[in-house]
Amino acid sequence: MNDGGFTGSGLKLHTDAFKIEDINLLIGALNKNFSINASINKTSINNQFTIYISKKDLPVVINLVKEHMHPSMLYLYKLNID
Repeated sequence: MNDGGFTGSGLKLHTDAFKIEDINLLIGALNKNFSINASINKTSINNQFTIYISKKDLPVVINLVKEHMHPSMLYLYKLNID
């Protein structure tokens, strides 16, 4: 719940410590299982990447995770819901 958040234009998942192969696997699973089109964004630190999910896919993400999140994590910069 704490490694990502709403960016204003979508959702960023901080996968900085993941290997690129694992990030690609996760992006593939999001697309195959939930029709979420995510992309990889390179950070300013070498060989570190985040996953970006566009604003149009946020309703799908919110429906999937809302009931599993602690109420304190539903604020504006996490998923922009309350």
